[in-house]
Amino acid sequence: MIRKSARPWLLIAATLSLWSTFRPSPAPAQTVSFVRSDIAAGFDHPIAVAVGDFNADGLQDLAVANHDSNTVSVLLGVGNGDFQEAPQSPIAVGTTPVWIAVGDFNGDGKPDLAVANVNSDTVSVLLGNGDGTFQAAQTFAVGDGPTSVTAGDFNRDGVQDLATGNWFSGDVSVLLGIGNRTFEQPASLPSGVSVISPVVGDFDGDGKLDLAVANYSNNNISVFWGNGDGTFQQPPLIVPSGGALPNGVVVGDFDGDHKLDLAVANSGNPNLIPPDPGNVAVLLGNGDRTFQAPQTYAVGHTPLTVAVGDFDGDRVPDLAVANFGDSDPKVGDPGNVAVLLGNGDGTFQAPQPFAVGTNPQFVAVGDFNGDRVDDLAVANFGDKTVSVLLNATVKGPTITTQPVSQTVTAGQPATFSVSATGTAPLSYQWQKGVTPISGATGASYITPPTTGGDNGALFRVVVSNAAGSVTSTAATLTVNSPPTITTQPASQTVTAGQPATFSVSATGTAPLSYQWQKGVTPISGATGASYITPPTTGGDNGALFRVVVSNAAGSVTSTAATLTVNLPPTITTQPASQTVTAGQPATFSVSATGTAPLSYQWQKGVTPISGATGASYITPPTTGGDNGALFRVVVSNAAGSVTSTAATLTVVLPTLSSLSLSPSTVTGGSPSTGTVMLSAPAPSDGVAVSLSSNKPSVASVPSSVTVLSGARTATFTLSTNPVGTSTLVTISASYGTVTLTANLTVAASSGDVTAPILSLPGNMVVTATSLLGAIVTFNVSATDNVDPSPRVRCTPPSGSIFRIGITTVTCTATDAAGNVRSGSFLVTVVRP
Repeated sequence: MIRKSARPWLLIAATLSLWSTFRPSPAPAQTVSFVRSDIAAGFDHPIAVAVGDFNADGLQDLAVANHDSNTVSVLLGVGNGDFQEAPQSPIAVGTTPVWIAVGDFNGDGKPDLAVANVNSDTVSVLLGNGDGTFQAAQTFAVGDGPTSVTAGDFNRDGVQDLATGNWFSGDVSVLLGIGNRTFEQPASLPSGVSVISPVVGDFDGDGKLDLAVANYSNNNISVFWGNGDGTFQQPPLIVPSGGALPNGVVVGDFDGDHKLDLAVANSGNPNLIPPDPGNVAVLLGNGDRTFQAPQTYAVGHTPLTVAVGDFDGDRVPDLAVANFGDSDPKVGDPGNVAVLLGNGDGTFQAPQPFAVGTNPQFVAVGDFNGDRVDDLAVANFGDKTVSVLLNATVKGPTITTQPVSQTVTAGQPATFSVSATGTAPLSYQWQKGVTPISGATGASYITPPTTGGDNGALFRVVVSNAAGSVTSTAATLTVNSPPTITTQPASQTVTAGQPATFSVSATGTAPLSYQWQKGVTPISGATGASYITPPTTGGDNGALFRVVVSNAAGSVTSTAATLTVNLPPTITTQPASQTVTAGQPATFSVSATGTAPLSYQWQKGVTPISGATGASYITPPTTGGDNGALFRVVVSNAAGSVTSTAATLTVVLPTLSSLSLSPSTVTGGSPSTGTVMLSAPAPSDGVAVSLSSNKPSVASVPSSVTVLSGARTATFTLSTNPVGTSTLVTISASYGTVTLTANLTVAASSGDVTAPILSLPGNMVVTATSLLGAIVTFNVSATDNVDPSPRVRCTPPSGSIFRIGITTVTCTATDAAGNVRSGSFLVTVVRP
């Protein structure tokens, strides 16, 4: 090959004069025929052709690479084998386009084109608009001298990727699609000398796409095993191409073993003596990363490309080969297309040549006239035309799927179908017995609603076309009467431990079979017209029993019969003893089973509690008098009653938890404020805490202070008398068994002995604004006869969060001489 030659891959079209090769003995010969028409639409040495529906009209179109004008022509099919050039055609691409692949590279569901440009070392991607036009080419760099391109999803991301065979750099470039019209930088797979015609397939059956590519100058094929992530194993498997200078590769299953095979167009070597005109070699895949030895077929002079199709309608893959021809005057071969019909076992019949334009370079397969038979499109490099070969092979009808006997229920129609192959159009005539059925002229026939008189009737079909007719085997119609239930199963009521009997009566074509169900679950062994249950339990209560009656014509399901099993109540969870703080309610609960409805009556001791008739009972707020009370419940239904065990109520009274004085040092004659706190909220009647002073002549307290219901604290005022010397006084607070003490220091009076005057708000009631309570603000002030600004402090301070309940706010005013006056008020936060 010459570097950057204008037609590097056409040097294979050298003078060839004599050729021969070996091929297996063919099966009985069949013939195919085509009707040729040539398109000359301003092509400039067309070198490749691809097939796709570029304007979404359901008709196949053509894309043609123009070697010398650096363009791609788009021809839109009109449905009868003719084509018209698309708007904007031809479309500019890179330098010297030589190969076209069709794919959806941006995921919009519209076919796009990828074009290998051999002399610009690029691939041009033309994104389709879906109307036969394409966007301007996007260019992506690949290896040196890309002669071919193919598409596949190599990393299994749902986005199509590209692979090019690079003639001069001897490698394959893999471009992974990103899905947004672009591709990643190409990865290089070294292959051989003069790389061309990469193809995609899963040759080893591992679910990952592999690549096969021809090494033109090495006379072999490289197979790269895909890893499924866009990379390929190296080095590749090298297999012989079966001939000289392989130029085109295709993939197919030629022997029907569900393992992919290869067919290679070997263009031949004119320098041999005698010259080698080339061949087509078939390499059958073993599915285990090996291939069988090539089987070769002489097809014509200089075969360049090969395509797979079914040209004789036998559902066996055939081959079509573009033979470039030989310009040697002694040979004088302008080229042709050869068709090799497959035998289905990996061998092919003798080639049948068909004339096309001069020097056919590329052959592609499509259905260009909508007759569901494969046609051919050929790019003729020599005379700058594209030949369209419409398949005109006439094949007699063959029934591939015979009508199947049908069994239906009386009143239903029956459907008989046949599948046949052969040259279209095929016509059908169904028969009942041997009598044609009027209007029954399709591949399927639906009878009128059947009757008993149709039972045993035979149906067949005659399939015809211009080449002859064939009659199917006869299918038998069986008409059955389905079962009908005449007496439905009746609901049953029994006592626990007794069995229940359910029965049904039905008619229909014998034999009738029965299958009883509990709910929707078949009952093992319950296959008679009656069913007797095992001894019943409470778990069977409410169960539904039905029966399915069946015969050959169908089945019918009875209505459901309900089983009622009466059970006396049983307590499954006894009431639990409860411990609460005085003032709180207590909740007792019971769980019981038995036939509904269950009724409940709670008792305190042995006395029924009015209105306590649920599975749970909540007491009123408790008092100390409730301590030790017993609670039980009687559960009843129509079958009896049961009394629960007794649960004990323990009522805990709060204890005294703290005593504090504020301030703890005062000047004789000044007051102090004491605060008592309980371990829990006071019960409904409150808690009286006893108070005492060990020196009442110095500091006196009230005899008691009451913590109101629901509150935990209460305050009291200590009154002091002037003393000559500082005196320590012990204050005691007692409730129940707990006595707490706190010390107060009464200082000697001197100078200013008058305490400030404290101005307090009245008791406050506010509504909670959250689960925490409410933020409460208030104003407290003080005046003094000497100190103009006595210090005022409150606990808790204004602006604090006050919890739900009653809180005592204690405030003190202290003047400069240390005289203190205290006071308090209540803040009650109620629930909204």
